[in-house]
Amino acid sequence: MSDGLQDTMPKQTTTAPFIDGLYGKLVEGGIGYFFPSAKFELLDPALDAGDCKIMPTSDGSLLSLNWLGSQYSLTRDEPFSEAELKLLTSIGAVLDFRYRMIVDVNRAEQRFELFRGLPEDRYVSAYIDGAPYAQKVWEGPDRVEDAIEVLRTSSLSTYENRRISTGVLLFGKDPDPCHELPVTPSDALRYSPALNSIRSFYRLCDGLQTLALVDQNGFLVEIIEVEEWALPFSDTNLPVPSPARYHTHSAATLCGGHVCMILGESGQR
Repeated sequence: MSDGLQDTMPKQTTTAPFIDGLYGKLVEGGIGYFFPSAKFELLDPALDAGDCKIMPTSDGSLLSLNWLGSQYSLTRDEPFSEAELKLLTSIGAVLDFRYRMIVDVNRAEQRFELFRGLPEDRYVSAYIDGAPYAQKVWEGPDRVEDAIEVLRTSSLSTYENRRISTGVLLFGKDPDPCHELPVTPSDALRYSPALNSIRSFYRLCDGLQTLALVDQNGFLVEIIEVEEWALPFSDTNLPVPSPARYHTHSAATLCGGHVCMILGESGQR
């Protein structure tokens, strides 16, 4: 693995011993969720592992994980891809940040926000955008996790006796010559699970033709037409295949680092 990947891992921290067992289970649970076929082992719970890092063997099928004061091994028959290494890095970043926050008495009021939702959603969020977990203290928002939770809650609800179909486009942080940075209205609401309590929210967009546009700070700023947004890339080939129904949605993310999330009528995200 390159030095660049190792450098992205957060610095190792220490905390009370009784928390170590809990976090050992969280490490095991997170890795087991995304890598069920891999063999996960704790090598030495008392080892001073130093800075958090991932170290692969030459063939890439065995990883040594130095996380949260312990050393683990992760093994499988085939090498781990760069995307999988990035996902493992994201899992480590989330757990390390939570690990540090749980013993920071000066940040107790922020813990609810950081520990809300499913851990798996946080890992996916950090994979897509690791910026919130690169901060020294939690300032948020984790708008990717917020969007995932909005769609998850929507998938369990109905509107006028019909399954809900909706979607969101998170405005990216890379240069985009085709779209201006959205202006945030003074009364804008954060695109977060609180919106699910507003029944009219489900009428705003259908996820297929229209999407909710969320700014870089996590606020819902407007409703956009997907085809209009993706028009500059209508003749551009996608780098990877996409279902025909969502070809335009994929094209909408070709520039600017925008992220599109959709909840279909079948309840699939």
